[in-house]
Amino acid sequence: MPEVFNLDEVGVVFDHRYALYRISLAFPPGAATVVVGENGAGKSTLLSLLAGRLHHHAGTMQKNEALVGYLGHELMLYEDLTGMENLAFFARLWGRAPERSELAEVLDAVGLSGSHDKVVRAYSRGMKQRLAVSKLMVSNSRVWLMDEPTTGLDSRGRKWLYNVIRDAVSSGVTVVAASHIPAFVQAVADRVVVLARGRVRGVLPRGDGFVDQAFEMAGEGGA
Repeated sequence: MPEVFNLDEVGVVFDHRYALYRISLAFPPGAATVVVGENGAGKSTLLSLLAGRLHHHAGTMQKNEALVGYLGHELMLYEDLTGMENLAFFARLWGRAPERSELAEVLDAVGLSGSHDKVVRAYSRGMKQRLAVSKLMVSNSRVWLMDEPTTGLDSRGRKWLYNVIRDAVSSGVTVVAASHIPAFVQAVADRVVVLARGRVRGVLPRGDGFVDQAFEMAGEGGA
């Protein structure tokens, strides 16, 4: 199968400065790639580029025809609607019209049972994060881009998220996530991309010690 994304010498410029510089990466289908790096290393920029929210200024980027779902720092929820109404709305944006029972199953699965008809404004930060993840679960997307998806989740919520991602990858979904949490990398990554100062410092396959090695690399010369 073709790569989901293929970047060749890609550069992204902000304010006359490279945020990403000469990035050459291929993202295989049906695998979980986790991007690590210190603050300012370019993780969010890379995710936004893959999501089509940014344009590159150098190099080439190829993308296959798979639909892409994006979960960024901004959760893009309608706070005056209920959790159920939010999920139904976003499902329709993907061209789906699931029954309420199906949406209820998803909300229950993400730990929001009992809060289906509560307005999102009354949700905690962790509940909002769970609802945002549920949008990916009801989409038609076969590629999930997730920027720090554990934000706002407690230890129980993080373990839940690990299972969601592993189940999605097992079903053929491609996941590209940015994270600063070693436990997240250990739980879900098939490989790790290490960024530092907008450059690829290394690509590590899953293996013994790969998490410690990745974070050591990320801390050396990172921005």
